[in-house]
Parts: sequence; C-alpha cells; structure tokens
Amino acid sequence: MVKESNKMRPVSRREATLNDLLDRLLNKGLMLYSDVVVTVSGIPLLGLNLRLALAGMSTMLRYGFMTDWDEAIRSSVQKDKAVDGPPLERGERVLFSQFASCWFNRGIYSAWQPGLLYLTDRRLLLYRQEPAETLLDIGLGLVSGVDTRQEPHFSGQNREEIRITLTTGNIVRLHCAISSQLLNALEKARDTGNSLNCAEPAPDSEKRIWYLINDPTGKYNWRPGSFYVREGCLCWRGSSGQGVLFQVASADVLEVEVTTKDVPDGPGGRSVMVLRYLGRLSPEKVYFAGEEEVLRPWVSLLADARRDLLETCPACGAPDHANRLLDHGCAVCGWVSARQKRHLP
Repeated sequence: MVKESNKMRPVSRREATLNDLLDRLLNKGLMLYSDVVVTVSGIPLLGLNLRLALAGMSTMLRYGFMTDWDEAIRSSVQKDKAVDGPPLERGERVLFSQFASCWFNRGIYSAWQPGLLYLTDRRLLLYRQEPAETLLDIGLGLVSGVDTRQEPHFSGQNREEIRITLTTGNIVRLHCAISSQLLNALEKARDTGNSLNCAEPAPDSEKRIWYLINDPTGKYNWRPGSFYVREGCLCWRGSSGQGVLFQVASADVLEVEVTTKDVPDGPGGRSVMVLRYLGRLSPEKVYFAGEEEVLRPWVSLLADARRDLLETCPACGAPDHANRLLDHGCAVCGWVSARQKRHLP
C-alpha cells in the first residue's frame, strides 16, 4: 500500500504547453501499470494486465530498458566496419581504424554521431556506412593540438573524450573505446605526414592545363590555360587572354582526383582531373586535363588545403596552403616564416 503522503496527485499549471509535456515525457518517461477485467452481465470474461514504459531512448537506456537491443546494434556496426570504408584519395593509406563518435553541434541540433574512425597518412575521417556519409574530414596539417578530458555522460559516469584543436581555433570532440591507441597513432601520422608533405613537389603555375568549357553553341570543348592561386582561391585562366574563367575557394572543394572512370577523354589522351565543389545552390563538378605529373601536385595541394586557405610563397610565389607555409616554410625556395623562426634554435 502506498502511504497517503506519498501518493502522486494531479496539479494544474496553466502556463504549461504541449512542448513542456513532450519534453517531460521524453526526459522523465511514463510508466503505466494497469489490470483491466472485461465483464458481461456481471461475469468476468477477459483479463488484461498492462505494463507500459514510454520515454526517449537516452532515458530508456539510462534506466536499463532496451540495453540488449542497443548492444546488438553497436556490435553489428563494429562487425560491418571491415566491409567498406570511406572514399580515399589515390595513394592514401589507412593507418588506424576504430568505432568512435563525434560531437556535432549546428544550430538547434546537437548530438553525438557514431561511425567508424579512420586515421590515414593524410586525414582523420569519421565515416558512417548506412546511410553512407563522411561525418568528419580533417587534414592532419590542420591539427595544432590534441588532449583528453573526463566529461560527464548521460549514463551518470564520466568518460574520456579526445579534444582536437585545429589551427582555425575550432575544437573537435571525439570519443572512442581505447583513446590511447588513437592518440599514439595520431602522433605518428602527424610526424610522418609533415615529413612527406615537405618532400612533395610544388604545383607549377607555368604548366599548361586544359579546362572543359561549354561554349555558346552548346558544345563542350577543351581550352588550354593554367592554374594559379589568388586571394585564397584556385583560379584557371585561358592562354588566349580570356581572363579568369573558373575560381573556387579551397574550403569549398568536396573531392578532387585524377581518374579514368566516367570522365570525358582528355585532349591528346591526357589525364583528366575531376573537381567536385560546393556551388552556389548545390555541389557541382568540373573537368581539367593535363600531364599526370602536372595534375598530381595540384590534387595533393587541394586535398591538403581543405578547411584552409591557399596561399603563395612571398619569396618565390610557389602555391601552398597557408598553415603549411607558416609552420614549415616553403619547400621550393626554403623561405621561413616569422612564426617558424621563433621555434628555431
């Protein structure tokens, strides 16, 4: 028997709204226990025993409901992680992989997004297979610091989070099962990546590159020209003085690669580079062609410079992304920034 003083009594709050009711229902939950007996002419015919629990998923898991289902879903994701992976660039190698989650916060929506974390020799990726989506894509050159913290979790216990500080000042919050393994792998990849990046050849703005243009007659033609960097953007200008006919900021580049799959033939059998970028209304795709040894350095530069600005060396004009120039100097002429000089012995 429930004591009279402990009984729950209905109260009336005129300021409460439907949103308040739904919020309380999801956060606190609803439990219903009921015994129903159906009688006919005073004779009991049917008995109904009801046990109902209704709440948001985080509340259900916190109180121990549906934990078997949650563990089954998580183990199924871990088993599928070796089936497919994120789209990698040519020559990019996966160094480490683990199930992880990333804190996503944009507008009114904020949540932990789970997926498979891939550490490559160039990037840190969080990839979700169903539906396929890259949730996180960070170039290793943009990582300025990594540390760990104990943060409260909805389960009631603290858990360790990895905080990655970017050169832009933004902080990325990650959680994975074994943080120490990821931290060690990340430190080795950054050291290796820095040495490899310094050894790569710089793009050459003097080399000829063709651009597939839709002319006024509606036909597509290859026009010769060249790439160059201006005001943080990759620009293409024609050889016959047409001026800048294409321009894209490195932060808007979604994907860039040299490929032979589903692309038009390059002029004279030359290699074709596909560049997919964020247009004014939706993602768009453009094609460039040239000798493969000419296109490759531009592909590497654009891939490394995502979430950064393109820049040119103040001494020799060689293009590179801004943070690599400031942190490691120019690989072509050896120019050293004031920031780098402060760390030299």
